[in-house]
Amino acid sequence: MPTISQPRSAVIRGRKHAVSPPAVVRRASEFDPWEGAREVVAKLASDHSREDLMAVARLLCEHTYEYGIAVPIAIVRISPPSHNSYPLRRPYFVIVNRESDEVVAEIREVSPIVSLRGRGADVDSALDDLARVFDLIVRENHFIPPHVRKPENDRIDAILNHMVDWERYEEENPLVQPMWGRIRARRRDGSLRIHWITGPNEARDTEALLPSRDVPSSLGEMEVGRWFYGTARCYPDRVEWIEQPDIVPDPNDPEARRAAWDSIPKVPADQPGCWPMKQS
Repeated sequence: MPTISQPRSAVIRGRKHAVSPPAVVRRASEFDPWEGAREVVAKLASDHSREDLMAVARLLCEHTYEYGIAVPIAIVRISPPSHNSYPLRRPYFVIVNRESDEVVAEIREVSPIVSLRGRGADVDSALDDLARVFDLIVRENHFIPPHVRKPENDRIDAILNHMVDWERYEEENPLVQPMWGRIRARRRDGSLRIHWITGPNEARDTEALLPSRDVPSSLGEMEVGRWFYGTARCYPDRVEWIEQPDIVPDPNDPEARRAAWDSIPKVPADQPGCWPMKQS
């Protein structure tokens, strides 16, 4: 049984409550949700001791759910079943409760503005449904173009921005980007010095070393001085190639540029929304 620190005060909406040792030190069968609710809520609202807070949530989850009492579960990431996960800026509590014949998981902290509630036959399915609902709300209010945004979208998006660490999300889920450059030198360890037109870590018109672990076979076989082009996802610790690099003409050679331009097929712009046809 985890030890509980000495009583300390905790502030909840401007009011102070004296916090005695949490009720979870007693057995679940002896837990009175009405008599002990205030001290548990006060403990959960206090940020003085994260270790004690997690102990409260963990023991409540282990011992009181079977008696129909609302259970707080601390989360630091929301992971939809079919999409990238969302890292949170701080821990949030999901309140798990049983309503009739189903389990409900809800982040009540933001419920006055956005309803984050999942339902299922058990705790796991309810949490999965909560993650699905969260992902849907993100797609409908955050990942939308400016011209279709409404005040209600901005209101909900403000809550999402407060919850989600978007910088970390972008690091974990980078977009596919062009990798265009020229091999300047090859080192003994297999790494390449490359002059990037556009490359990893926002490289623009500069030279940088591409570690051997990020050099695909097609690039490793090219001669020094060759220009190449490919696409990749660039993570903080690695490069994941999507399109393998191919040899391309020197962009500074006007004849090579003209040949590349002439290789583009001519397509009549006879459909609404088409670009004008290329002139000969």
